[in-house]
Order: sequence, then C-alpha cells, then structure tokens
Amino acid sequence: TASQIRSSTSEVKAHFADFEFYAKNVVSNIGYNHFRSTASYEHVFTHYQHYMETADPYWYNVAWNMGEAYRKYSDSGFPPEWHIGTEGMVLHYWFSGDQKARAAVGNMTNWLAGASEYIYKYEDAGGGVRLLGRALAGKLDCFKIDCDPGIDLRGYKGETFDIKKILPTVIPRLASTQESNGLFRGSYYGGGQKNYMVGIMLTALGRYYDEFDKDPAVLAMIKKSLDYMWQTQWVESGQGFYYCSIPNVGDCGNMSISESSGLNNLILPAYVWYYHQTGDIAYKTISDKIFAGSRLSRSSWNNYYKNFDQAMYRIANYYGMR
Repeated sequence: TASQIRSSTSEVKAHFADFEFYAKNVVSNIGYNHFRSTASYEHVFTHYQHYMETADPYWYNVAWNMGEAYRKYSDSGFPPEWHIGTEGMVLHYWFSGDQKARAAVGNMTNWLAGASEYIYKYEDAGGGVRLLGRALAGKLDCFKIDCDPGIDLRGYKGETFDIKKILPTVIPRLASTQESNGLFRGSYYGGGQKNYMVGIMLTALGRYYDEFDKDPAVLAMIKKSLDYMWQTQWVESGQGFYYCSIPNVGDCGNMSISESSGLNNLILPAYVWYYHQTGDIAYKTISDKIFAGSRLSRSSWNNYYKNFDQAMYRIANYYGMR
C-alpha cells in the first residue's frame, strides 16, 4: 500500500517514484499496445498493481486500456507475448467483469500448456523453465476465475477439464527437472539454466503454494533453487546474477559470463516471498541486495521498455512483503 511505501527505505521510495515517471513515458511513446514489444513482462498486471497502491484514476485508465488491448490481441487468436500475460488479464476481468477477458485467460493458458508439453518432451525449447512456470501460472489463474482453456489442452484430450486434478500433476513434473543442488536443467542450455527464467517459475511455484496446496515439497523445491542461485550465480561486483549458469550454450552467448542486474527483479519476487513465508531474515537481506542491484539499470528504462518491465515485475510484492 502507499502507506507501506511511505514508511519504507529511500530506495523503495525512489523506485516507486521512478514508476510514475518512466511509465508515463512508455505510454506516451508507444501507447497501450505494449504486448507487441519484445518480452514485456506482465505489463497490465504491473499497472493495475500501481493503481491499487495509489488509487489514482490515471493509472486505472492506463491499466484498463492496456487490458483491452491485450484482450483484443487474444481475441484475434494470438498467444501471449513471450509467455506472460495471464495474471494481468485476471485483474482486467475482475475490474471489468467482461467475459471476453475471462476467455482470454483460457486462450492464453491453452497455448502455454501446449507449449510446455513440448518442453517436457524434448527439454530443448528456448522458452525453457520460464514457459513451464508460465503454464503453471496460467492454470492457477484459470483455477482462480474458473476459466476453461478447453478440453483440447495438451495431455488431457478427451477428458473433462478439471483444474483441481491437473494442477497437482505439475509439481512432480517440475521436480523431475531439478537437480539435487537446486539447478533446473535444460538440454538447450547445456544442462544448465537461465537464471531469470527460473526466477519467473519460482514465483509461479510460490503462487501454487499460496493459492492451491501448501505442499512442503514445493517449499523445498523453491529453497533449493534460491540457495543454488545465490551461492553460485550471484556476482557481487556487478550486483546481479549470471545470465546463464553455463557459458556459450543455447542463446546465452557472451552474456553468460557477465552479470545482468537488469534482470534482478524477475528473480527478486521469489526471494522476498520465501522470506515472507519463513521469516528467515537471511532471505530479506538477500532480497534487499537484489533490489539495490536492479536500480543500476535504471538509465535504460526510458528507451528500452522491456528493461522497464523487468525492473517493475511484481515489484509491489517486494514493497509489501519485505
């Protein structure tokens, strides 16, 4: 809430103020059709969150128009941009009551679930665990608003769609891709992982734990992954995580061996969530370091809207849970 932000650290206050400045520039420069930009991360969700923090009708209008643009995009039969979009459409449905928005969540989830089946089968798609996590998030969103992705959902052809039966099957499948040290392997990345994609998936796993089943195995999966990334992937000098855990594989390129602090906040929500769940102060300290590192990239937010989205992804979770 706004009161939590006012009583928080100077860095949190600065980040909140930066949203007000940079988001208006994004709207001014490209309008509401941000889904056509590369890798926009839950743009609608972020703006609705900001409206709920501020109660400023300006941000409601922005979020509403973005939600309408996304809904029409889904109506046209297109999949969600870069595998992310269902959470924002859930909020748009709640605010609008529009059944077309509810149907859009189902359409997106159908596409995500089908794509994730390909990854489970071949373990070599570039979308990797980001897509697996987004498919889980989409199913949770359908559970939340009782939407129907259709009976042709991959792996469930011919069956009556029952999200309560499908969701528990996701966890052992995800667990089968995690090594004992916490790494989520993928053959496309040489048996390694892309760290920011894992961060997105861990956020979805946290939602599963909160919203569907407080399975201790889920909490253990998340902790193993968080500890692996902090102990082996964090680069203190650059205040960021390695882009990939193994250099020069897949599409990692030279970025594999450089820290990528601009991606920090795609990983941050999982750490602050774990602190909020367990009260372990070590994860709050880690969360604050990750957040501080993310602000090193702010000079790029004005011209690269993807970078702005990355910096603001679920940032309200950090404000509220820390």
